[in-house]
Amino acid sequence: MIEKKKKEPTKKYKCSFVDIFFNVGTDHKKKHGWFSIRDVELSAGVADKNDASDPRNAFDGTRLQLQTSLSKSGAFGAFLAASNPEWARLFELRKVDGTIVVGSRKWHPLLQTHVSEESDNVAARGQPLEDPIIRLKIDWKPFPEGLKGFLAGQPKTQFYDYRKQYVDKDGKTQYELAKVEVNGESVLVNDDNLHLFVTKGSIIREGTVMIQSVVSSAQWVSIPITALKMVVEPGPDDGFVEATPTFGNKQAVTTVTTTSNVEPQQEVTVANASEIDEALAGLGL
Repeated sequence: MIEKKKKEPTKKYKCSFVDIFFNVGTDHKKKHGWFSIRDVELSAGVADKNDASDPRNAFDGTRLQLQTSLSKSGAFGAFLAASNPEWARLFELRKVDGTIVVGSRKWHPLLQTHVSEESDNVAARGQPLEDPIIRLKIDWKPFPEGLKGFLAGQPKTQFYDYRKQYVDKDGKTQYELAKVEVNGESVLVNDDNLHLFVTKGSIIREGTVMIQSVVSSAQWVSIPITALKMVVEPGPDDGFVEATPTFGNKQAVTTVTTTSNVEPQQEVTVANASEIDEALAGLGL
């Protein structure tokens, strides 16, 4: 469902936002889009921000991304592919009734299904992709302090190392925050060094994504998919993955997972989702 926000944001943004809600099964109606994902293999590494030859560095929007494909993303990719026609249908309806102000902006799909019209390969422009591309937004900014509950002030995207597991006092498997070696020192991953950790062939073994708004930017009307908690198994140095990951349950799960830099991860189940919905709506998010 796509609806106008109940409250206008108190802060002015360059983009405009419209709310998205999901019905999942029969019990979870009109929920914000918080979904768990598993065993998603990345088809490209994260861009090195200091590599001037990488065209992704031309814009933060193309640089701050995790990239996978339909064939490598299992249930998550199937969910996006199934949802894409509905997004196209609702876009046309909400454009007509004025919920989404389109103007000269172009519609952007949930996953890239065709070669870009700006591709250097002129002959391939507009042609269908054999394996559609899926991109997740990396957002280092924290959730607003005004948000109720444990999310307030925490970075939206956080990376954990799947290889560094431990069992907490409750017997649950947890993961250490991801670190990389920089100048002989082990440091937490950040915007400057993430490319050393998230390489081609890396696998998101566990993760949470947020799909909460239609965004009208300068050129596009899109639905960003924001990476939140990412438990990653880095790919081998040569970027080659010997075995295809085993994909888990194909049912979308409305479980919210978040973490703190000093506390073990905390899970908030559907029973608490209404509180999160209310807090987000109150902030105009």
